[in-house]
Amino acid sequence: FAGDLRMHDLWCDELQVSTAKVWARPVPHTSATSGYRVEVGGKTVVYIPDHQQPIDDSTKVADTVLELCDGADLLIHDGQYPQALFDQRAHWGHSTPDYAVEVARQSGVSSLALFSHDPLHTDEQLVGIEQYAQDLGEKAGLSQVFSAREGVRISLAELPV
Repeated sequence: FAGDLRMHDLWCDELQVSTAKVWARPVPHTSATSGYRVEVGGKTVVYIPDHQQPIDDSTKVADTVLELCDGADLLIHDGQYPQALFDQRAHWGHSTPDYAVEVARQSGVSSLALFSHDPLHTDEQLVGIEQYAQDLGEKAGLSQVFSAREGVRISLAELPV
């Protein structure tokens, strides 16, 4: 299958790809990392990988992250380990579900998908983390919080508002 492959070096830039507008902005991490916002068909999806949450337990969210996430329909965000493990892993460059929910709340996101799960967690532990995050999300006013996993498909048209 022939394709038209084009590479773009995006760090803090915007790009139009067919009917989609793509933004890239730097995200706090232990090394250079970008987050991405894709706007297409009246819907917005944001992907924030490997996001280092503040080490001082503050809920401060970087302006670039808030800009990317502002009013998005779906935020796909790092939620690697529970808050109880954060002190041991604070310099690993990841976030807790607590912080991911806070990012979504501060930026007016309606749905949050957690990913970048700790590979040492069992399925049962991940279900517990997901339920915990769903409770936090409900209290924060999010429409939906779930763990991304193999086989999950999302219809942007069917996302809750």
